[in-house]
Amino acid sequence: MKRNIFLISITLACFIFLPASANAMHPDCVIDDVTIIDLEDQIECAIEKGLEYITAQQAGGGYWSDGYTNLAATGLMCVKYIDRAKELELDPFDNTQYEYADNLIAVIGHIAGNLVAGDSGELKTNVGGSYTTYTTGIADMCFSAAAEIDPNITADTGAGNLTYLEIVQGLSNWLTGNQQISGCAEGGWYYSEKENNLNWGDNSISGYATMGLGFAQT
Repeated sequence: MKRNIFLISITLACFIFLPASANAMHPDCVIDDVTIIDLEDQIECAIEKGLEYITAQQAGGGYWSDGYTNLAATGLMCVKYIDRAKELELDPFDNTQYEYADNLIAVIGHIAGNLVAGDSGELKTNVGGSYTTYTTGIADMCFSAAAEIDPNITADTGAGNLTYLEIVQGLSNWLTGNQQISGCAEGGWYYSEKENNLNWGDNSISGYATMGLGFAQT
């Protein structure tokens, strides 16, 4: 089940890049319904049903148990919840408009509560070990998406009450500060602080760090 939650969160996050439309909502969105022929309607149905399913699996603390740290799937769902609201032209934080607003707010609170100050005042996730870069990149994606809506909303982190924009800056500072700068690993990221292995750049980990910084730039 935990692995399934993680895979579903990744799948839903992928739909950020597909051409779903608020006008494509199908009144009878049933999986395998042969009457739903148009690709855009099929994508819309997949998003609707995916969100319905995974929202029902959300824990009371606002997270999903993904079998790793709980922050990975949770961060990806943060991005998808915000993206969905934007597709529908709704305020993602207004529960009178958006059905998943309370779920999103709980997600952000959970992630923020798991952020701590780095050695130089940056922000990173508190998971430690080999998941640090991975989850910090995903957290940056989440708060970058949230800051695009309203950069001045605040959240309680392990480093104090910070605006979404301040959180993005702190997470991005940690990511850029831990990018490898020499040798075969140059340009990549290690699983945690680069000082732990200056000769290692992992492609999958580097991908999440790059996505975090990419979201921050937008």
